Amino acid sequence: MPQPYIEYRSPNSGNVRKMTVLDGQPYYQSTGDNSGMPGAWFPFVMLKGTKALNYAALPDNYQQGLIHFLESAPEYYIIKLEIREDKRETGSSYLPLKKTLIASLRLGGCASGGEVFDQTVLDETEKRLAQDSIVLAEECIFTSEDTDRINLWLIYQGAVSARDLMRSPSPRLFFDNNSQQRLLNEKLLSDSFNHSEDKPNKGKLCCTIM
Repeated sequence: MPQPYIEYRSPNSGNVRKMTVLDGQPYYQSTGDNSGMPGAWFPFVMLKGTKALNYAALPDNYQQGLIHFLESAPEYYIIKLEIREDKRETGSSYLPLKKTLIASLRLGGCASGGEVFDQTVLDETEKRLAQDSIVLAEECIFTSEDTDRINLWLIYQGAVSARDLMRSPSPRLFFDNNSQQRLLNEKLLSDSFNHSEDKPNKGKLCCTIM
């Protein structure tokens, strides 16, 4: 089954990046401006949006410096996945866990210049899985600059850390299991398909949050 994806257009640079979610982890396709690896897929936590976050939900293996980025980064910023050095499973800060390395390889695996990621940390079973290519859907679901809509779509696709961070401890929840709030969230996500800057697709919305 083709992998659904959306496109995020940065209101700062105008660059467009594909984004998708695999096994609870969001990934974006790099432009190469910062990484030097255009076309490569990297894991991230979420976009810096406008909603209050519950920093207590940050996983233990994440770098605590992420809180600084979540608090001070510009609204359009992509919050990269930063894992504590003692918890990293690879030699790459861009792909710090084996599952992120495997997912990146399955989504493409190399930058446009042909640089292949180091697979020496993978066992034979993991290497075979990494060769099982993931094919993106023919069309993206929508293209948007709205960071909150992007984050909500990621959550509805199963992005675990974004979901937990968006469950604010304050009385005014942005995302929780309250039925009324879920209806508001679904309307917000649905509106993104009809937004003046969005490109709609007839593909179904997959809701994986229980």
